[in-house]
Amino acid sequence: MKMINTFRSKTINEEDKFKYNQSKLSVSLEDQNFLKDRIVLLYIYSLPKMPMHGFKVGMTICKKGETYWHAIKSRIDAQIWARS
Repeated sequence: MKMINTFRSKTINEEDKFKYNQSKLSVSLEDQNFLKDRIVLLYIYSLPKMPMHGFKVGMTICKKGETYWHAIKSRIDAQIWARS
């Protein structure tokens, strides 16, 4: 499998806050999913080598124990690999 150079921008939102079961939580991209077996993640990204495509909205599933960044990066890599 070809490796894709997916990187995090310096302006990325590294932390997110949300409410879950009446508790306020804060997670970072490197945290592991501890909430459920699988959760849906929505994210926005761009392809620097294809600026004419603008921003894209993505969706992926993050499995329990997987980091949020790994789930997002794997999905973006799969999309780019399928296009090349």
